[in-house]
Amino acid sequence: MNEREKAERPRFLGIFLNPMYAQSEGIAAVLDRCESMGATAIATTPNLIVPDENGHRIPELHVDGHQRMLARPVFGKTEFFCRPLRAFEADPALYADTPYRPPGTGGAATGNIDRDLPLELVRAARQRGLAAYVQVTPFIPPGIQPDDQPQRIDGSRPQPPQVAMAGCLNAPRVRAYARALVSETLAQYDALDGFLIDWAEYGAYALEDLFTCFCPHCKATYPDADWDTISRDTRKAYDALHRLGPSDLQAMARSDDPARQSFLDNHPGLLQ
Repeated sequence: MNEREKAERPRFLGIFLNPMYAQSEGIAAVLDRCESMGATAIATTPNLIVPDENGHRIPELHVDGHQRMLARPVFGKTEFFCRPLRAFEADPALYADTPYRPPGTGGAATGNIDRDLPLELVRAARQRGLAAYVQVTPFIPPGIQPDDQPQRIDGSRPQPPQVAMAGCLNAPRVRAYARALVSETLAQYDALDGFLIDWAEYGAYALEDLFTCFCPHCKATYPDADWDTISRDTRKAYDALHRLGPSDLQAMARSDDPARQSFLDNHPGLLQ
């Protein structure tokens, strides 16, 4: 593509559209709003909400514990309690190799919730010429078990309340869940432009989270890695960082400070 073609190519602007807004305002209204902002694509999820005073709070607490409020009300409220409802039930055959199942399934009462709404939202978006993507979170299986979680260099595993209790990307049961979730979701939509894969990562909401993953699954996945060197240098770096004081951190924050490079040079296993 030459420079002229690049200049003439429409700018891509995608907007994440939670189906709860379409539940509250209607599909046409929310898509009108997206188009008025110049959107060329939307991403949505196959998840709906069922109002439930015994459910979880929307919006969820921020990582710092701050009680956020919705800037755009849902059903006229800036906060409310609900439980998730998946647009379709899980196919047991697809999840035969994993103990995990998607949230919002299991046949609980749904009231008058239209479970076809996420599919109708995607179809309506494409009819307007918008690209449509579906968000999935394949590496956060509900009820994650400790053996399938990332393992930090000190041997610990993430504990609630963590923003996302994600599984290790190399844990076989987590990967089986991911394959089933993506395959099943794809089969439900007759036309999609792609997936928005969320949380395909090791979260970093605490310093300890940066020192993962040293679980048996990762070591089995990369048998040729020098795990002795990686573990030794990562542990040394972990301990060294915990000995730093405010003045050390202020110095390392400067772009011209050689301490950052020397820190990496002294712990080469960190870069493997």
